Amino acid sequence: MDLGYGTVSAFQSLSDSGSIENQHLVPASLVPSSANSQDGHSHSQPSPVSQFPAPVSTTFPSPTTSQGDDPLGPTGARVEKRRLNTLAARRCRQRRVDRMKDLEAELEKVRRERDDLRLKCSKLEGETDALKGLLTRKNKDS
Repeated sequence: MDLGYGTVSAFQSLSDSGSIENQHLVPASLVPSSANSQDGHSHSQPSPVSQFPAPVSTTFPSPTTSQGDDPLGPTGARVEKRRLNTLAARRCRQRRVDRMKDLEAELEKVRRERDDLRLKCSKLEGETDALKGLLTRKNKDS
């Protein structure tokens, strides 16, 4: 299928630096026609105008950064990463301490509540025993 391109060497190659480079796309209108028709005359037909934009070289960053790419340099980036990690670890430890304080306060509250309920239960059991004793004496007297 002819897309209006004469010599087409459109492919992407991956260079050593990790960049993708588009090779040349040559429209048929710019390629000199060396093919003559069967009657010996050269027929030129208007070639369609390409709807594709001109090829652009696109560079992707390589997985390993070089010193020119990183303004801090590899050691500066490592130091910054370590500093951020130290701050994150400090925040994490502080959250853990705060959470433990909250849990200890809640535990103390529940223990006080439990002790109050035990005391109330003991009082009610004593009252129940006293009422049973009164009921037993009243039944004996009758």
